[in-house]
Amino acid sequence: GLCQVLLYTITTLPEYETDKEIIQQQLREKEKALEILRVALIKLKTDEPVNYGLICDYYLKGKTTLKSLTLKYSLTENQVRYRLKLGKVFLRKFILKVL
Repeated sequence: GLCQVLLYTITTLPEYETDKEIIQQQLREKEKALEILRVALIKLKTDEPVNYGLICDYYLKGKTTLKSLTLKYSLTENQVRYRLKLGKVFLRKFILKVL
């Protein structure tokens, strides 16, 4: 039953000497993920500068509305949404290719 599954899961987990090792491993994984994201954003900036600007303005800078992006980039709301989607797809594909 459930207890057997939990016991099996616990006994098959990799053993670490201390919690410090677990935390260090998690930090290394997060740093690697952030580095991959940085590289992906640089590639997006080079290949699709408008989509890069939209992604940065909307997701990274915060407190930006679609309306303000339409004015800044001279696009309609639908065009902004579409370009944000294209930017996210670009980043996702790049990251998956690297992994």
